[in-house]
Amino acid sequence: MDYRDAKIFMKSIEKNDVFAIKSDLEGLIVLFKGDKIKCDEAVEYAINNSSFNWEDDDKIFFGEGLVTAKERYSYEKERLVQNFTKERYLKVLELYKEYNQEENKNNILNKTEVKEQQNNSSTFSYEKTENLKKSVINESKIKTGSSSNSNINQNRVNRKNVGLDQEDKIVFQRTAMLGLAIVVVVWILVKIIV
Repeated sequence: MDYRDAKIFMKSIEKNDVFAIKSDLEGLIVLFKGDKIKCDEAVEYAINNSSFNWEDDDKIFFGEGLVTAKERYSYEKERLVQNFTKERYLKVLELYKEYNQEENKNNILNKTEVKEQQNNSSTFSYEKTENLKKSVINESKIKTGSSSNSNINQNRVNRKNVGLDQEDKIVFQRTAMLGLAIVVVVWILVKIIV
């Protein structure tokens, strides 16, 4: 595929609609996935067959706070339609490739995170199922009439295996952190007063 297959672009050239040509050229960058040779051919065709030509830089720039490649690419491609300079055109081609690489990395990272979460949830689910099975077995022993201290202790162990043990640890950690924070604040206040 090349620019001649883009019927809208060819009609814009035929009508000599410079704004539409600039807009179509910006769209061809995406269509051709930033392929400089194909994009250059389209620009050259537009220059040779219409009133379109490179413009002088208008020196307008509002993109100081742009951080990601996506933000810079989006800003510059919109500016390209408003002020089609050769420098901006080359910059948009470069930013398109940067943006694509950034998006590909993000997609790979997202897929990796999803797989890790699936693996973690499978492991957790297996462990939880095994602990619940043990708990059900022990509860059935208790229901059969055996209520000795060993069964009660075993039931406590089973409850901890189901997840209460983790909750106890979290409560203890939070309490310890709060106590430490209070001690530090009191120490600071004593130092300030004395």
